[in-house]
Amino acid sequence: EIGTGDWSSDVCSSVSVSVYFVQLIVIRTFISLFWELARVFPWLRLRAARIAAGGALTARDHINALFLKPEFSYGCHYSSFLMVIIIGLLFAVIAPMTYLFVACYFFFAYLVHMHQALHVYIPKCEAGGIFFFTVYTYLLGALIGAQVTLLFFLLVKEAFYPAILLTFLPVVTYIFKLDIQANFAPACERPSLELILTRDNALAKP
Repeated sequence: EIGTGDWSSDVCSSVSVSVYFVQLIVIRTFISLFWELARVFPWLRLRAARIAAGGALTARDHINALFLKPEFSYGCHYSSFLMVIIIGLLFAVIAPMTYLFVACYFFFAYLVHMHQALHVYIPKCEAGGIFFFTVYTYLLGALIGAQVTLLFFLLVKEAFYPAILLTFLPVVTYIFKLDIQANFAPACERPSLELILTRDNALAKP
């Protein structure tokens, strides 16, 4: 009985920790996303440029100035998405209500970034899927962590048969990761046919 009480207190402490991360998701949902819509920092940068130019920008400045052409910052947004996904996968095992807040975050994130992509961001270059392998590596790593967390949670609850079945899931997920890496990574390291043909046409012109 003492051991059971100790395990229960550990689970309760884990739930309290998950509440902290849920609060973090709520803050990112209703403050960070709408802060992205406000675009305060680009406005401050534009104001500073106008002050440096003497109070007004010329038409050439509006056409050529890089600070007036916002683009999607992959590194910043991808890290935010991965953080929320990892929190959801790890803590939803103990507190399933975490999934609702994660779903709410991605619902609003979809609306915000769809608006930004259609009406605000200007595409300067094509990433070519260079971030895919980094993102999916962290994503599958978080999934394996969630599976291992659920495995030990079932062992704590003395649910040994489900724990035995769950033992194979981290192995299957890791094999899937290696399969994707082996089959698709070499092809993505080569230039696309469209890029090669465009380059050939540019070199063929006098």
